[in-house]
Amino acid sequence: MATNWPWLTVTALMIGTASPARTDAGALAPVRPTLVVRAYDTFGVPARDLSTAEATAARIFERIGIRVVWMHCGSAPRHLTGATAACGKPLTTGEVILRIGSAGPGFRDDKDTTSMGFAVVSPHAGLAPVLATVFADRVLDVARGAGIDARPLLGLAIGHELGHLLLSTDAHAAIGLMRARWSQSELRVTRAADWQFLTAEARMIQDEVTRRTTGER
Repeated sequence: MATNWPWLTVTALMIGTASPARTDAGALAPVRPTLVVRAYDTFGVPARDLSTAEATAARIFERIGIRVVWMHCGSAPRHLTGATAACGKPLTTGEVILRIGSAGPGFRDDKDTTSMGFAVVSPHAGLAPVLATVFADRVLDVARGAGIDARPLLGLAIGHELGHLLLSTDAHAAIGLMRARWSQSELRVTRAADWQFLTAEARMIQDEVTRRTTGER
């Protein structure tokens, strides 16, 4: 059954061209670290709306010099076709998994029953976290309550949970994207600093993505 995804406003989001960046002198700029995200959407977010959310999340990482590549893996590995056959291969060190699903009325988070997602962060040293989940139904509820477009909010939630994976912690910051609570007024105002990584977080994420993409665990 098709899922109605009611958007309140239309927001145009642009991401950079895929062409290699060049300096003023015409030389190729340094290659940015790349994070590959295998996305499994069991909620049924329409493709265009998911693309808008992904663009929002990608822009967060673009600001700190990280390129995000999205690998759309359907709703489960058994649904793979030729275009997504790579999703059936073992996860590489430079990849993480994003699940977009529904919390449902029966789901309860140990820390927050209104959480829009979570990341599985291992307490064991040396194990790089790779699995993040975002609840699209809760994103919709929060967007309705704040009177905002749910697509960018979904992207912010994705960026937040990927941040937990790359920072290897479930702890939150007092300010910025990684804070625990997002008030309705903050969501409506959309002050840029509220939706970015802090300087220290950005450095840690840059180092972590570089470490992962060089094959280290």
